Amino acid sequence: MDKPIVVTPPKKIEFPIIKEVFEYKDLLYFMVLRDIKTRFQQTFIGVLWIIFQPLIQMLLFYVVLGVLVKVPTGDIPYPVFFLTGYIVWQVFNQIVNSSAYSLVGNIGIITKTYFPKLICQGKVKMSYSLAKLKCPTRVCEQVFH
Repeated sequence: MDKPIVVTPPKKIEFPIIKEVFEYKDLLYFMVLRDIKTRFQQTFIGVLWIIFQPLIQMLLFYVVLGVLVKVPTGDIPYPVFFLTGYIVWQVFNQIVNSSAYSLVGNIGIITKTYFPKLICQGKVKMSYSLAKLKCPTRVCEQVFH
């Protein structure tokens, strides 16, 4: 008879094996690409939504905080004052919220094949970071050049 498999708890803290994630870099690339494509196919204006969403929020906050309440910003223009914090906060907020559901959202792939589960977390972080930080830069480059 075969010996039963015994699972024992680790004796020390185990860190993720980055080498294993690097071996699956192609999977990570295609998962990030799929995530970005599906996010922008579901919107009417696509990639421009990344630009319009913070601008609309900025206008609302400018009217409320800049005009009605008159929050002092020093010598800093209000759009710069607002967008520096808002964009960074949005990236952080979306990464944390989506990371919590990344394993549940990829349960079909996880149960059928083996790959490092850290890729699911990395996919979320990379796709939101690229979408929020890279795409507006490329749109601005195309508009101004």
